[in-house]
Amino acid sequence: MSSNDNCVKCNQSITSVSHLHGAFCKNCFQVFVIHKFRAAIGRTKLITNGEDVLVACSGGDNSSALLHLIQHGKSESAHRKLRFIPQVLYVDEYGALEVSSEDRMAKRAEILQVLIAAGFPVYVSSLEQALNQKRSETTARSVFVKAITSNIPLPPNVETSELKSILSRISSLTSLEDFIKQLRCQLIVTIATELGISKVLTAENCTKLAIQVLSCVAQGRGSQISQSTGFSDSRNNVMFIRPLRDLSSSDLAAYNKLFDVPSTVNPIVIKKTSSLSIEHLTEMFVLSLLKDFPSTVNNIKRTSEKLEQADLRLPKCYICKYQAARVSPCNLLWLLSYFKKLQR
Repeated sequence: MSSNDNCVKCNQSITSVSHLHGAFCKNCFQVFVIHKFRAAIGRTKLITNGEDVLVACSGGDNSSALLHLIQHGKSESAHRKLRFIPQVLYVDEYGALEVSSEDRMAKRAEILQVLIAAGFPVYVSSLEQALNQKRSETTARSVFVKAITSNIPLPPNVETSELKSILSRISSLTSLEDFIKQLRCQLIVTIATELGISKVLTAENCTKLAIQVLSCVAQGRGSQISQSTGFSDSRNNVMFIRPLRDLSSSDLAAYNKLFDVPSTVNPIVIKKTSSLSIEHLTEMFVLSLLKDFPSTVNNIKRTSEKLEQADLRLPKCYICKYQAARVSPCNLLWLLSYFKKLQR
């Protein structure tokens, strides 16, 4: 977003980005974004020097910006180099969409070409492999491959058909999106464990997390907000870290545009055009508020940071690994079940 105001840092009249806290020139905006990114990592000290870290990249705006920031932090021009060792993972989710094999192969090659050019080891998997995790344990077959070139074969048609068959049985778009998210998460955990890596960097930004906070509340998952939107998520054996949570989606979009960071549009699973998921409706609501109330996202994020983590002694859900919420015997689900029994 262009602006004609003076830069709030260096007071130059040539500015490139209009931000919530004022206008920035190109150089000062880069310093601002890099500082937010590095401060988030350095503040918690969760990542040690020389530690292998898996970077989950989808090729979209957020993950492309994350990879570019890591690449800059490892370069010779960086004031203080990042000390961890990044390895990149791309999970192909196009198997969940009605996309031809040719188009899927071309899209995968386009994304892999960008990831390989970053200069870090790149691993590739697909959503179909999430269904093969148990089989791979008995057959010693890996659920991922190392990408030397961008021409990585697609999974067998039988596996893609099996995935689509399972997804077609889910009628609710909200449940469908959540199921795909859980499959992806479990697959990333499996791959990280196989690589001997205990930390995964993901690219959720402040805007995305604010939407997720309200979406969790709307779906009755308020007890999960602390872990699902916090800086780190340790519900699995592998810790997920969100170093971009202090930057908004507009910040990252402006960063990508100013520094020519290549990115692609992420696949969005939509079965019924007439209906939207709870998360999509929440996104529309939050983005509409931003037009008149630009501090909405930051206020939601700061409020969510005050929420405490659920009791770790509670049993975990088999699918999402979150702690089960402690509820009284008389709750909504119990009442619905009771009324159904009375109707029989």
